Amino acid sequence: MATSEPIELVVLGGGPGGYAAAFRAADLGLKVALVEQDSRLGGVCLLRGCIPSKAMITAAEFLDRIRHADTMGITVQNVALDMKKLAAWRDGVVNELAGGIESLCKQRGIQRIVGRGTLTSPRELKVEGAGAPSSLTFKHLIVATGSSPFLPPPFKKQPGI
Repeated sequence: MATSEPIELVVLGGGPGGYAAAFRAADLGLKVALVEQDSRLGGVCLLRGCIPSKAMITAAEFLDRIRHADTMGITVQNVALDMKKLAAWRDGVVNELAGGIESLCKQRGIQRIVGRGTLTSPRELKVEGAGAPSSLTFKHLIVATGSSPFLPPPFKKQPGI
């Protein structure tokens, strides 16, 4: 069942390009729906890439400094790494940032839809996901679904690439 009245703008993709576009459009007064298949906003960098890896690097650097503190006359004993606690801390950092994006979405009155969107016509998006409407009609659409790495054909045969 399609939405009865077209939404002014549907943004497909909740990564940094998508949520930034949705925020700006809402700030300008448009009625916006943001469709993202992941339950959290933020995209690959925030949820699985840059932020989690930088959190782990920060912890590793901190551990290294503690282990070498004796060079400054600081004695630290029984230094240990608890991977479960480290993973929980990393996940907490990610969840806090993703939650902040979600809060900004709510503050702006953006309709947040968890589901996978597929265009079925120039003005209609089929949405599959638990609790998602079956389809949305819209006036405007921004596709911000991220990217995939591409290796040009001449380089695909090179060893080590």
